[in-house]
Amino acid sequence: MLGLLADALTERGYDLILSRVIPANEDWLDRFTDSGRVDGFNVIGQSDQAETLDRVAGRYRPLVVWGGHEKGQVNCSVGSDNVAGGDLAAIHLIERGCRKIAFFGDPTAREIKQRLAGCRAAMARAGLGDDPRVFPAHLAAGIDDASISQFLADKRQRPDGIVAASDVIAMSTLRALSELGISVPADIKVIGYGNLTIGEHTVPCLSTIKQLKALRFKTPYEAIEELWNSKPDIFIVKPNHHMVGPNT
Repeated sequence: MLGLLADALTERGYDLILSRVIPANEDWLDRFTDSGRVDGFNVIGQSDQAETLDRVAGRYRPLVVWGGHEKGQVNCSVGSDNVAGGDLAAIHLIERGCRKIAFFGDPTAREIKQRLAGCRAAMARAGLGDDPRVFPAHLAAGIDDASISQFLADKRQRPDGIVAASDVIAMSTLRALSELGISVPADIKVIGYGNLTIGEHTVPCLSTIKQLKALRFKTPYEAIEELWNSKPDIFIVKPNHHMVGPNT
């Protein structure tokens, strides 16, 4: 994502300034957009900041968010179909015999909530109900490792399949299962989301949902460019997905 943005901006004579933000108050985004340092702003990931993003987008036009889209939102978003991706992940587990599926990810974030909705839809179609056990694992690596291990150590609630909302969560899950002596995929099947390159080096190799790119879809930079040109569209791009990795 960052590489694509940097290339597109460089080709047009712009620089890319990176800043990692952990929102501590409601005006965190205002400080950036009002700083006078940038001509446009791209937020990668919505987390639980949908209200802030909409508020700022109402007055600051060149703001584009990589993330999920919901009806009525104000900010311009570019992203994949998270519901379809979550559906595909759950189907993959169901087709391999999983009947007790858990979802690892915090649905307070819009993209994660949509992936959970897709997982629920697939389970309902398969006659498994629509209420997977949800463990609100944090997207950042290392934060919930101990809690994931504790969850999986309890045999009473242990699933036979896990849809992880991100590859980082999936890799933490694989580590916890290994430490508990639980075999993947023989005892529990795990699928991630995002197709991070590092997932190819886990043991076993991580199965994941890959978000395919296609030239016809708008990039975050192209969305910013159209907003600079006063085109008021709000975008949601829906690339196809496919499952990567045979070792769920």
